[in-house]
Amino acid sequence: LGMTAGVAGNVVNNGVIQGLVSGSRFDFDGTTPQTYSGTGTFGTVAAPFIGTGVGIATPSTVTLSNPIITTRVNLFIGTFINSNQFTLGNGGASSVYIQIGGGGGPAGSFDVAPSFNIGTGGITENYYTATTPTSSGYEIPLSRIINSLVINNSPGVILTGGPLSTAAMTMTTGNVTTTSTNLLTVTGTATGSIAYSAGYINGPLERTLPASLVSGSTYNFPVGKGSYNPFELVNPTTNAGGTVVVRSEAFDANCNGTSGLNMGPLNTNRYWATSITSGNAN
Repeated sequence: LGMTAGVAGNVVNNGVIQGLVSGSRFDFDGTTPQTYSGTGTFGTVAAPFIGTGVGIATPSTVTLSNPIITTRVNLFIGTFINSNQFTLGNGGASSVYIQIGGGGGPAGSFDVAPSFNIGTGGITENYYTATTPTSSGYEIPLSRIINSLVINNSPGVILTGGPLSTAAMTMTTGNVTTTSTNLLTVTGTATGSIAYSAGYINGPLERTLPASLVSGSTYNFPVGKGSYNPFELVNPTTNAGGTVVVRSEAFDANCNGTSGLNMGPLNTNRYWATSITSGNAN
């Protein structure tokens, strides 16, 4: 394939479905349940289906009975059944991209975990436009470590399944709900490891500072509760002993503190709880 192919009915593949160029795309886009079966191949380990990927774009389901090997899946809308038929990536230097949402309704999903064969290029999870909040699911690998997290869903994203670490995050629109159990950690040590445009983290967020950090930078924690109320580390410094992980969370509540000498009255409607969770000696 060198173009988009959309299939509205069942697919019986007794030959070869292959996408070898950047424009390749294959979507299941019927309006009723569909199936994929046959004795043929749909991408191989040596030549996975590349391009803009394999997608589900039906408000119903697609049941898979034959393997699909690809580097990108688009979960526009609907559910893949037997999602363990997917192998994502082919090791080596390969990268994997998963888009969740973008089909004009609730975001699509896997029913079980696919097989991840992610290479050194890592994996990007893009939570895209949906009509309802999207809860993370089987698109997250068991390692709970990804390369890039993109938030572009106005109703927001709810992190579930445990802690998640990402080297970089882009916040375009929509909030991310986290908890101490479902904690989001940005492991990239550059100030720009979080690219912020809109939205906020409703819950705790951790950021990683590099070793030997000199004064002159600002690390933004885009947190909030009812609205965006960020916490910023201005001119933080670290020694050569190693990295430092800092957690921050905003609360729309009374911290119940007491004003000190020569201080005005404290606000009673907001506070930030911030602490070092790793590398305190640094």
